[in-house]
Amino acid sequence: MLVITGMTPARLTVYCLALTAMLIFSLPSYAQRKRTVDTSVLSRWELSFNPFGLLEPKAAVGVGVGFVLNRHWGLWSETSRLQHLFINPESSSGIRQILQLKYFVHGLPDIFFAAEVRYKGYQYTHTVDLHNATTDEYQRHQLTEHQRFLGTALQFGFRRSIKKSIGLYMEFVIGAGYRHIVYDHQTGAPQGFYRTAKDIDLGDVVENTGIYYPGSIRLVWMFGKKL
Repeated sequence: MLVITGMTPARLTVYCLALTAMLIFSLPSYAQRKRTVDTSVLSRWELSFNPFGLLEPKAAVGVGVGFVLNRHWGLWSETSRLQHLFINPESSSGIRQILQLKYFVHGLPDIFFAAEVRYKGYQYTHTVDLHNATTDEYQRHQLTEHQRFLGTALQFGFRRSIKKSIGLYMEFVIGAGYRHIVYDHQTGAPQGFYRTAKDIDLGDVVENTGIYYPGSIRLVWMFGKKL
């Protein structure tokens, strides 16, 4: 079954902010300027940080590093630790890894398209009702859920300079993709006991196979050789 996921209120807010910023900052400037390559926008290396990821229920705290191959193509990767800040199941933690291939539009190097693959591994502990069908016994017991996801997506991004002289930019990205759960396992149940239902409701803790919407606003520092 196809499930549309990943658009929590916090994610929707970031997604809308990124889209609004793109429209406000990009349309007036592109209507007035000539489409010539601004080589000062692209440098060989870039570092990124996603501060708005801290606002999501499953906060993503991490940094990214990119290598720009030429004026059109670049590689970028980000590693994030996932930790719930507002919804707090016991021992909730995980990691997210993103790898992107970026294409910078000819003559407009602050606009790019990206194809990404991502991996997410997550675990959380919670208390559920268990049942032993042989003895017809019920127990309330603590389990640890382990989930692993793989996903692919296409994205559209736009950069706005904060201080071009030192290569500092704000990056707005929106997109859509598909993710698939490749591992879903629970540990901690006594022998012969099984969950009676998927009775946990912790917002973005439980994720499913389906469509996801990678929207983000990042700080980017570009440095090294100008292209």
